[in-house]
Amino acid sequence: MRINRIINYIALTLILFLVITNFSACSKKSAKSAPKNISENEKKVPDSLKELESGIQDIIDELDKKENTEKSEAKVKIESKTEMKQESDKDKSKNEMKEETKEEIKKESPQDKQWKSVTQKVESLHKQWNSLQPEVVKAGIPKKVIDEFSNSLNTLTTYTQTEDKQNTLFYANELYRLIPDFMEQYHSKTPPDLKRIGYFVRDAKYNGMINQWEKSKSSINNLKSHWSIVKAQVKKEQEKQASTMEFSIYELEKVILLSDINLTTIKSDIVLENLKKLEESFEK
Repeated sequence: MRINRIINYIALTLILFLVITNFSACSKKSAKSAPKNISENEKKVPDSLKELESGIQDIIDELDKKENTEKSEAKVKIESKTEMKQESDKDKSKNEMKEETKEEIKKESPQDKQWKSVTQKVESLHKQWNSLQPEVVKAGIPKKVIDEFSNSLNTLTTYTQTEDKQNTLFYANELYRLIPDFMEQYHSKTPPDLKRIGYFVRDAKYNGMINQWEKSKSSINNLKSHWSIVKAQVKKEQEKQASTMEFSIYELEKVILLSDINLTTIKSDIVLENLKKLEESFEK
């Protein structure tokens, strides 16, 4: 009788041990799987945000081209005059056709083509922003930041319609300034401060174009603050690129202190090239 009790006690203990072990294993498995779903699904940078950033960058690149559009327009005018002279002896109907062709050439001047392209890109930004808004609200972006982006986009559109190049560049860059604020709410390989550096480089350059050198100097100081944050995140294999980046920032600061717009344009473009390479290295 006593032996039976002992056997029953051992069996009960064994069953209890197995139940507790299985329960603990299931709990640990659940605890591990939950954060995985959050990081992979909820915190991933949405494609719509990447497209918005790319659209803003396209506008900046389009207006910041190094092409001499004035020479191109002069060439078009000379060609038009030559063609008119050659056609002077032809009948009236052909002359009228030539005049229409000349007008078409004028309408499609390099500058007009450029603004047509920019206008289309700005219209696309409105659509991209409309698509992204529900996602950034869900991600917890402050209403103040969302409203600031919307207002800057509207102002950008107004300056685009009047073909105001300087202000269009400024407000396209202001839109880009807010992109890192959005990206901070998601998991990204690229530090948001790296994108802030791009904003401050362009801000220093554009202020230099209108002789606002104190603002350019302020932008460089802000740039250096964000660079110190990025530099702390650089990996060993990125050290050479980071060193190149740091020297280019130093060179840019020197020419801004000289208030030299030609050198500032050259040096800022070099910093932006280095920045792009460093950003690509973070994405690998």
